[in-house]
Amino acid sequence: KWLCGESKYHNDNPCLRKNPMKGVLVEFNSDFSRNIATNQEICDLLRLANSKEYNFSAGRWAFLFFSGMRPYEADRFWDPKLKLGWKSINLIDKQPYIYIDKRVIQKKGLPARKIKIRKGFLEMLKAFKAEGEERYPMRVKNWRRIYSGVRKKIFGDRLSISRDKDEAKDITRHTFLSNLYLYEKNIAVVTGESGDNESTLKKHYINPLLCEGDAK
Repeated sequence: KWLCGESKYHNDNPCLRKNPMKGVLVEFNSDFSRNIATNQEICDLLRLANSKEYNFSAGRWAFLFFSGMRPYEADRFWDPKLKLGWKSINLIDKQPYIYIDKRVIQKKGLPARKIKIRKGFLEMLKAFKAEGEERYPMRVKNWRRIYSGVRKKIFGDRLSISRDKDEAKDITRHTFLSNLYLYEKNIAVVTGESGDNESTLKKHYINPLLCEGDAK
């Protein structure tokens, strides 16, 4: 408003002839900016995690960033007791997918769902599976410590570890769902793959400030 002279604060030399945001409603949450990882941060994180210091956890981090699973869902998904993991990942169909069993979700009223595996993620998963658990473990030892350490190293003071188990603040899921919405431009796709309704997604997950280039 100030740039186009519409603000209550006087501007003798407005640089815009009209307000480009007039009539545009933007739902903004102040936490959005710190809960989304940039493409460069994801690359830096995966390079860092793929080391002995962090138990070669790059595979697990990539799985979280590109599947958008809730952290506790990923724990159950790779739990050997449930015998899911790779058995629930279809890499050979014309449209590859990850099947999220109800035993993984364990939330009343939420059905099983499928997450589409897109091209880049597909190549990653093929490599992870071929190299095996020794090179790219999905069940990472001391995961909580590794998780906290990697986040602190990459994001520093921009992101803090929640003490109240509020997993809606998890940066991997926020990043995936915001980018998925930009990429697909279809909220129905995002609700189907995330297991959340449109209201929850727009209020807590989808960052309206990302540009289309961030989803590539």
